[in-house]
Amino acid sequence: MDPITQKLVPGAAGFIPNQYVNDVFSVDTWLGTGTGASTPANKKITNGINMSEHGGMVLNFQRGNLSGTYGNSYYKGFSDTDIGVQKRIWPSSGTNAGAATQADAMQSFDSDGWTMGQNVYMNEGNTTPGNASSNGAFTFRKCPGFFDMVTFTTGDASGKDNYRRINHSLKCKPGFWILKDLGANSGDFWVYLNKRGKDWYAKINSTDDFQQDNSIWGYTDPTTTDFGVNESAPWWTANTSYRVWLWADGDDPDAAIFGQDSNASIVKQVSGGGGSNAFTDIGWEPQMLLIKNAGSDWCWFDTLRGTAFQSSGDSFAPFNGVSMFLNNNGNESAGYGIGFNHKGWYNSTFGGTCYCLAIRRPDGDCGRFAQNAAECLHIHKGGEPSTENFDLKTIVDGNNNPTGFGIQDMEISGRRYGGTTNWYNTNRMMSGSSNNDGGMSTANNESGFSRYYLSTTNDAYLSQQQASLRNIRYDLNSVQLTATPPVRGAYIPPDGWGNNSGGAGQNSIFYMFKRQPGFFDMIKYNGYTDVPTTHKLGVIPDLVIVKSLTNNSSSSYGNYWGVWSKAAADANIGASSPTLNYHAWFNHVNSVQAQGFNLWSTVPTATTLDIATGHPNDSNVTTMMYLFANREGISKFGIYTGLGSGNPVTVSDVGFSPRLLMIKNLTTSGGQDYWFVYDTKRGFTSSNNPYLILNEQNSEVTGTDYVDPLSNGFEITNSAIDNFNRNGDKFLYLAFA
Repeated sequence: MDPITQKLVPGAAGFIPNQYVNDVFSVDTWLGTGTGASTPANKKITNGINMSEHGGMVLNFQRGNLSGTYGNSYYKGFSDTDIGVQKRIWPSSGTNAGAATQADAMQSFDSDGWTMGQNVYMNEGNTTPGNASSNGAFTFRKCPGFFDMVTFTTGDASGKDNYRRINHSLKCKPGFWILKDLGANSGDFWVYLNKRGKDWYAKINSTDDFQQDNSIWGYTDPTTTDFGVNESAPWWTANTSYRVWLWADGDDPDAAIFGQDSNASIVKQVSGGGGSNAFTDIGWEPQMLLIKNAGSDWCWFDTLRGTAFQSSGDSFAPFNGVSMFLNNNGNESAGYGIGFNHKGWYNSTFGGTCYCLAIRRPDGDCGRFAQNAAECLHIHKGGEPSTENFDLKTIVDGNNNPTGFGIQDMEISGRRYGGTTNWYNTNRMMSGSSNNDGGMSTANNESGFSRYYLSTTNDAYLSQQQASLRNIRYDLNSVQLTATPPVRGAYIPPDGWGNNSGGAGQNSIFYMFKRQPGFFDMIKYNGYTDVPTTHKLGVIPDLVIVKSLTNNSSSSYGNYWGVWSKAAADANIGASSPTLNYHAWFNHVNSVQAQGFNLWSTVPTATTLDIATGHPNDSNVTTMMYLFANREGISKFGIYTGLGSGNPVTVSDVGFSPRLLMIKNLTTSGGQDYWFVYDTKRGFTSSNNPYLILNEQNSEVTGTDYVDPLSNGFEITNSAIDNFNRNGDKFLYLAFA
């Protein structure tokens, strides 16, 4: 049997399952389990990574907001499956001791994550919002093409082998490693980086730049099977065990084994310059970046804790990179000029050359495609019982497929009743969220919340929310069940989007979306400078939404919400010729049109975008693009034709009963073409189907029966008005399972 067939047939001898970045790497944050001065309880982190079977390493860190109960030392701790439980190595402690035993450290490495013990430096906390210690961790699972761990032991001086070769199991060349003695002595953390080569080294526990010294490593470069060390180097101690953590060289073709096609790499070592908005193209969007700059700390950034980036002229989405410092015991710090985009990273903080270890986000090339609706969309209704929560990457089946929603990436929220208000839209890329406040804020300290938003009820470009209003927070994926409210994935304050004193959140509805290959992705770009020509949705987009974030005065339509539908284009709705640029508006009651909008030069493919010149590709205008796709059993974007009042329309090819349904008339203007919204949280049955209007500030409408759900779609009832069933008109629907 050929290797390809062998890989595809589960029963075949030597079957190799697909590997995804989701399987081997995770960023997790949580509130510690301690309360005040009490001892924390053990903390179980469920991230879907099988550490018990495959092995790996966890880097724990405390983020901030220590009250002084246990001092103000924010230690970082390495734990791994070979060193064993109840052990830790602290590069930030000042002593740099080896694998010391600590009963309250890591308790277990599990099939779906790991469990931290009662360690006050790694698990201190408080269940009270605004008085909580926030913690974080990076999990690295052993896997060829990504990460490996090895241990070797030195002999005495008489048996010293100056140039020793150490075997590894990466099955590709290593590009970055950390070497640390496991003895009781105080030893440094020695670093190899392929961008500097075998004659250079640095130390994790130092701010010093890379130093040239050919006595540290071997004579020859690392290979796909081994790497060199020099036992005459200053790190050498007789009769001592040494631990080496190795990451793959992402430029080695043998590392490109991830994704549905098993041809993508997920780790890369890069070097990049500094300066104002200096950009380093690495070919994909990172989710984590470890940066070393001359004379600076080892700074660890990731998308969970915040890296909202700024393009030229993007005054409302400032750099807000949040750094964890690996080499010292200080708390994390916000405000760094570090940000990620669809093809690399921006740097406005560090001058000179930066050397980086980057890990790829789960995109359409290397990430697991959406498996079910629960991991794609979560709907939260204000005032729901305190027992309602959703957990991070919960694994429930034998194939390691996640069913939990996890962390949100984009949300749309609105007020149901109790006065008029705008609909709001935020996302992780423009949030500006995160601060070193322990992951939560009080009513009087809103600095950690996202205050940047768009609104589907108006043309406004990106706005900053008033300090008296509380918004969505993106940097927590696990909170205590006793917190208020116990919503995981993004912390929603009790008042939601509403005023602190008004209790408006009790009347609100939140639609939360997660970036998932084959379902939803988003791109933030600046016109004429970093316009995307490719995308990582993994399939052909079926629905695209674009909105300028900075003021676009190029035309009277420059700040409008543009909505393009492949189904409408395929049906030639709006013209008798191919309708590449015919679109609807989120924020206006207009039929589908081409006015003032030139989205495509050619229809998108499964990998490419051919964005036309002009809006939304105007010079120095920062633009947000949302891309959705039809996904069997999860989402469907289609067209139905109205039959007129008294004549029901059955749409039975959706493939599921909608949990969220939006309907828009594409043919008739003048009050007939609102964006109508139904969902099961507010009630969507044959006898109860209240609706909201996405582009209006009106309250929820009840007491009507215009749309009923079906097991495989929905029905426009015989009582539906022209807004839903005008004879001969074409209607766009957006359905989510």
